Amino acid sequence: MNRTIRSVGFAVWAAFAVPLVFATYVTVSYRAALRNGSLPFLPPNEWRWDTAYFVLLASGIVAVAFLPISRRWLRFVLVALYATLMGFALLFVSFSMSCASGDCL
Repeated sequence: MNRTIRSVGFAVWAAFAVPLVFATYVTVSYRAALRNGSLPFLPPNEWRWDTAYFVLLASGIVAVAFLPISRRWLRFVLVALYATLMGFALLFVSFSMSCASGDCL
């Protein structure tokens, strides 16, 4: 595979696909749970949200780590910055999707 195409794929996954997949997961979870008369992320089932959050965040971190950056310190800084910003972004996505489903805090 061409290195440039692979790098673009990693960047697109990390920047756009991770939050989009997470937003889709939260939306589908709310629709399915509300159809059954409950909420999707109550304590017995909260592990599902945690798993989706951390798996998607980790996949984005791995994608950023595989970007072709020659300096290790810069790669480390980008991974740390991505983890921090995307972590908060996924929380924001979760709260906005849940509020759109009628579960505002």
